[in-house]
Amino acid sequence: MKEEYTLAFETMNDEKKWDLGDGIFVEDLMYKYSSCDFEHLAHSFILDVRDSCWKKIFTPT
Repeated sequence: MKEEYTLAFETMNDEKKWDLGDGIFVEDLMYKYSSCDFEHLAHSFILDVRDSCWKKIFTPT
């Protein structure tokens, strides 16, 4: 499953990613966070804003 997730991320181009500005993309941050060994919605690139884990990853501007 990890291989499929990595392949999906690596084949995603920046034009299809959610750009936060300054070259920061939501999918890049999600991939960096979710490269761990437990299952998470992020493995499907689903951003559940109710999940408190994202408070450590995304900060208000």
